Amino acid sequence: MTSRRSAHILLTMFLLCGAVLAGAAGPALERSYDPADLAIAVDGVYSRVRIEGGNLAVKTPGAPALPVEYLSFVIPADRRVEDVIASWTETELLGTHRIVPAQPEVPIGEKADWVEPDPSIYESGEAYPSTRVAYLGDGYLGGYRIATIAVYPLTYAPVTGRLTLARDISVEFELAPAPDRSQPRRRMTARSDDLYRRLVESMVENPEDVAGKLRSVEIVDDAGPAGFLPRYSPSLDGSPVEYVIVTTDEFASRFQELADWKTKKGITAVVRTVSWIDSNYPGGCDAAERIRLFLADAFSSWGTTYVLIGGDTGAVPVRFAWTWYYGGDFIPTDLYYSDLDGNWNDDGDDRFGEAFNGSSSPGDSVDLYPDVFVGRAPVASTYEVETFIDKVLTYEKSPNVVFAGRDVFLGEVIFP
Repeated sequence: MTSRRSAHILLTMFLLCGAVLAGAAGPALERSYDPADLAIAVDGVYSRVRIEGGNLAVKTPGAPALPVEYLSFVIPADRRVEDVIASWTETELLGTHRIVPAQPEVPIGEKADWVEPDPSIYESGEAYPSTRVAYLGDGYLGGYRIATIAVYPLTYAPVTGRLTLARDISVEFELAPAPDRSQPRRRMTARSDDLYRRLVESMVENPEDVAGKLRSVEIVDDAGPAGFLPRYSPSLDGSPVEYVIVTTDEFASRFQELADWKTKKGITAVVRTVSWIDSNYPGGCDAAERIRLFLADAFSSWGTTYVLIGGDTGAVPVRFAWTWYYGGDFIPTDLYYSDLDGNWNDDGDDRFGEAFNGSSSPGDSVDLYPDVFVGRAPVASTYEVETFIDKVLTYEKSPNVVFAGRDVFLGEVIFP
């Protein structure tokens, strides 16, 4: 795209914004790429190209495997991306190439059959990809709304074999009002507030905008003057609970020992059993959904940040979610207990966690961002529980272990 055409597009968008109720200006970014950052290796008849900082675009098997940079931005929780305005200047690179086609992603240890170049792309006179900047959607991480784009520094003309580099790319978001769809959170500790803020700052291109982007949440102390006194069910009354252990009646007493240690260490913790959850959250379609309903309640009212699943899948169920990778199949995932926005089954069918795949199915609106940090102790017997707890306590009580306020064990997160 020429500078003149870029300016024309920007002017047109400006005039349109004056004619309609336009969204407010959102975050902006400028990116520069240099031919010196490129590495092109010839492997037989194909060329493989990389650019410093870019990943290979492997999403579409058979399409040219070109570098792509995924960039995320924090935006207000009650705004959506109305438009992404981009401009750039181009430089055509010397030489001609036949770019290797992207291959399918497969599980570790497996090998996929080679996918030949897609003729609809490789025999076309059009440049690939058709756009330099693509908007990929947004999601919520602990209440922070994060929007993501893909930036393609290179385009490829298969018929001529020429590569064109965008030396300078400018991107600006236009935002419009939208409902806040995140799982509500009414309170949390100052420690958790700091954790989520710093995590989001480390992920986005506009960390200076993170402060103030979370909707109003009451920041509370770990415990009141009387000590740690949480309500038995998630509630705004009583103490907040940062760490929840979900286990079975058989394993509860030993996991309570771990919860007591966590609380003593400064991470307030409780144990709740699957049977208790079944009795108090009867509305779910199965045990996994009832556990998730409880965790969403704990996130909202207790201010829970960490979750430990205390048991293997035969003791505490896992969600089998549908994925379109590997040709479409069900896979077990505890992300179901971590990503608490929505219900993971918007279309009401028998497949949880479907992402939109370009068909007529709308999918399940799963954003895949965590809201609580979940770990699982895959224990299946009392002996395994005792061994696990003993090892954890031995490690965490060691005088050689320094925690700096929070540790990396069992889903807890540390930032240096």
